[in-house]
Amino acid sequence: MTTRWAFLVGVNHYTDPGISDLKFCVNDVLVLGQTLESLGYEVVTLHDQQDWNHPRFPNRNNVEARLKQICDAVQADDLLWVHFACHGTVVETAANHKEPVLITCDTQLNLLKQQALPVAKVEQYMKGSEGRRFLLTLDACHTGLDIGRDLLANPEFIHNVYEQAEGFALIAASTAQQKAFEWQEKQHGVFTYHLLEGLSGQADRAGKNFVTVDDLKNHVLDGLRRWGVKNDVLQEPTARTEGLGDMILADYRNNLKLQTKSGDSSVSQANELEKQQLQQEFDSLSEEYMVVNKQLRQALSARERLLLKKQADDILQQMKEVEAKLK
Repeated sequence: MTTRWAFLVGVNHYTDPGISDLKFCVNDVLVLGQTLESLGYEVVTLHDQQDWNHPRFPNRNNVEARLKQICDAVQADDLLWVHFACHGTVVETAANHKEPVLITCDTQLNLLKQQALPVAKVEQYMKGSEGRRFLLTLDACHTGLDIGRDLLANPEFIHNVYEQAEGFALIAASTAQQKAFEWQEKQHGVFTYHLLEGLSGQADRAGKNFVTVDDLKNHVLDGLRRWGVKNDVLQEPTARTEGLGDMILADYRNNLKLQTKSGDSSVSQANELEKQQLQQEFDSLSEEYMVVNKQLRQALSARERLLLKKQADDILQQMKEVEAKLK
């Protein structure tokens, strides 16, 4: 892999008074951008803390122009990661199809079809580049909650985005029937928070010293589910990967070599830190296991009991894996 590129868009504020503002989208992309830069990515970030006439202010024209610009620069052996943190919805096309769209800061409600950015258009630019490795992550949801990242109460947004993501690795914050949230305590979207956590190395549970798409997918889905359990929300995040192989998103192997060269003390400190992290993970899993089992005993419907039983079994398996690493 020659170059890793990242194109990040965060929109908190909208010119149309009928579109509610969001709180943490800009923070999401700023922190994600810093994280990816530290991992060697070439990062282009658009957000609305820029001046309105800045070329990286996230209006529709700027988003599309900067996306095309970065896609034109991508070469065959590069990786391109595109991330949106903003409102999203679906609009009906002339053929009565539901098309998922992303809401830029200048989108007007009465001109959604003309002004919102179709996810298919984002795909078109990405696939039109010379690259062969793509990741699309969308921290935009579909429900009508004030704290969510939606525009209209249309449950088909995530579903349509998911189904139309052929040729991409896609990680979505929730299913078509459920909710996605912003996390006041962490000052992030819940989805993006777990992306950042996974990129820090926590997604590498096999000790490979790099994080792949599948690693990040599993970590984010697990983290979102655990967050749902702790907050009494039954949330089933979705993911889909298509294509060959498993792309590396964060590579720590060079850092590991530098640590080894610096002496045994550095390695010992790293091992002790890893042990502490594993113990914290085990304690957290134990707490969640008790919560899920309590909910399982109180569940009324067969479907809810089945889902909670699966969650409990998954957590128990993870506890066994972490316990084995601690020995």
